Amino acid sequence: MKKIIVFIFALIVAVITMSSGIRNKTGIAGYAESPGESNCGQCHGGNVNSGKGSIVITAPTMTGWKYAPGKTYAINVTVAQSKINLFGFELEAINDSGRDAGILEVTNAAQTYIDSSNMSGTMRTSITHTLNGGKSSGSHTFTFNWTAPTKDVGPITFYSAGNAANGNNLDTGDFIYTKTQVVMPLSALGIAKQNVFDITIFPNPATDKLNISANTYDKMIVSIVGINGKLLIKRENIIGNSFFDISSLTAGIYIVKAETSAGIIMRKIVKKE
Repeated sequence: MKKIIVFIFALIVAVITMSSGIRNKTGIAGYAESPGESNCGQCHGGNVNSGKGSIVITAPTMTGWKYAPGKTYAINVTVAQSKINLFGFELEAINDSGRDAGILEVTNAAQTYIDSSNMSGTMRTSITHTLNGGKSSGSHTFTFNWTAPTKDVGPITFYSAGNAANGNNLDTGDFIYTKTQVVMPLSALGIAKQNVFDITIFPNPATDKLNISANTYDKMIVSIVGINGKLLIKRENIIGNSFFDISSLTAGIYIVKAETSAGIIMRKIVKKE
């Protein structure tokens, strides 16, 4: 009987270990070294900011790291180290209160996905790598979008951690690099706020229908996507306001994306049963 119990216990430990190894090949939220968090070195047992590699955050569509409320920017995170063939990363956008600031959006589902973690009762959203999403030689650039908050919320910090994997197929000995980048509102620098179009969504939360209206008479393209970036509903040439049937969506969090010649607006919505 004791032998059977020992065997079952060993089997359970093996399954848990295997499952953990598989899970850890994708990124996990909560290790971007934002306030209260650790970094990837906690799991990967690697060298933190002591290797010969680097992590760099760039925003080619943003000038001087200054954000305009509601505007969408392309963000790049490049992790590099010679003789490395697999890279990972995680990034969070956090305000001075330790909460999510703006919306992170997947633009390449083969390489990145959205995850979340609970930090002292506050949910934080991360964008991180998929399984083998950072497979390339010497360096890898992960690209995604970030939409600034719809109003001036003060300084926002991008916290990011990168992993240059040593290729031993274990969570040990990898090279971890961390980086922060502060993004300032235009208004804080004495620059007049730009007039950007805005949208109103109601009800939110919603059960079956959404009304989406805009303060512009330009034609809009309105999309509803999952937090994993998958397009679910799309309508074009919308002017003013329109109703959307969301009864086919399962309960959860989604993103409404409205595009006009004036820019892009993104909002989180909640679908209830």
